[in-house]
Amino acid sequence: MEIDTTINKINDIFNNEKKDNKADNKAKNLGKELGKDEFLKLLITQLRYQDPLEPMKDKEFVSQMAQFSSLEQMSNLNNSFSSFVNKQANLNDTISNLNSSLERLQILPILGKQIDAVNDKETISGKVEKISFKNGLPKVYVSGKEISIDSIMEIRV
Repeated sequence: MEIDTTINKINDIFNNEKKDNKADNKAKNLGKELGKDEFLKLLITQLRYQDPLEPMKDKEFVSQMAQFSSLEQMSNLNNSFSSFVNKQANLNDTISNLNSSLERLQILPILGKQIDAVNDKETISGKVEKISFKNGLPKVYVSGKEISIDSIMEIRV
């Protein structure tokens, strides 16, 4: 019976605060759930307004503290998971950059080699003079002509 009275007092306190700051709270709490700070405020308010002759029973207090502990652990887990997701995204970017670098390194051994290539129905033979990258794709140069890497037909020593 006393618990109901205490809960009603707590509700009255929160309702009065909501009426005073209704516009501010509406903007702040839009889509917000009960967090650990609000949970602690509620617990402190319950303890402040409890009947001294019938204080909160041990089971209730322990139950509320366990709920708070669970809430805090879930919040920490959520933060850890968010951090993990960010690190995973950074790792994916790093791997992508490494793959791009490996692709660039793989083309280097043909520098100075003799090649045969077909470029616009023209067969070009000669020594690879230079390698460049346009839009991430390698291009080789033979006798001053730009050749796409996929048009190379043969590579010789």
